[in-house]
Amino acid sequence: MALAMTAHSRRVAIRLVTLAAIAGAVTAVSVSAQQGTAAHAFLAVDGRLPVPGSQTMPSYPSNTSGTVDVELVVDVRGAVAHARVAASSDPTGALDRATLAAMTGWRFQPATDAGGRPQATLSLARFTFSAATADTPSAVTVRLAALPQVTPPPLEAGQLVGLADAKQPGYSPPRPLRNITPRYTEDAMRAKVQGPVTMELIVLADGTVGAARVTSPLHDSLDRAALVAAKYWYFDPARVNGQVVPTKVRLELAFNLR
Repeated sequence: MALAMTAHSRRVAIRLVTLAAIAGAVTAVSVSAQQGTAAHAFLAVDGRLPVPGSQTMPSYPSNTSGTVDVELVVDVRGAVAHARVAASSDPTGALDRATLAAMTGWRFQPATDAGGRPQATLSLARFTFSAATADTPSAVTVRLAALPQVTPPPLEAGQLVGLADAKQPGYSPPRPLRNITPRYTEDAMRAKVQGPVTMELIVLADGTVGAARVTSPLHDSLDRAALVAAKYWYFDPARVNGQVVPTKVRLELAFNLR
């Protein structure tokens, strides 16, 4: 959803809060999402995607075919800030590894916002590998597309039971590797709505968001924008004694006009 910025600029502040139990009570422990190596981006929209240049394509066995979908953050300089394989038809992982290796050093023309300014974005790159035939050589193609603007599955209270948390010995909380900033919706800007949207998320053992719910709403369109963004956050997952585990976090996204 492209925004025409007029009298007001907008800012979305991010605060990641893990839920930790101390002496039987749930206490919020703040963790800054701005620390570490987390890649920051907006979710790309159709018509405003990064543009790839002449890139080094993956090398792979000529008798192999399949597809690999990569979620890709391209920063404002056109560099790949974060990439992860979201889906693959190759059970061996060979195509996945070749794809990620080839993308090291890729450069793009970054996507732009409605005012023409470069903008870091998350989009989907689909790599299609074709095996060689008697008449044609093997080939690989890549196509960029916007990810769907959908919310995570709704989180039900029963799903929180039994999840790992800070009261367990050996627990280490999840760490954001990619955080997606929601877009400030036009109706909320016109109404000058400001403030935080607080959500509760389940972060799965693979680092993705498995479910979410708004616990402190602000405005219908901003609540949905926050949930859409939360779906595409990606984490180094929580661990208990070094083993990855699902856990719960609280994520606060504050919408501020200035």
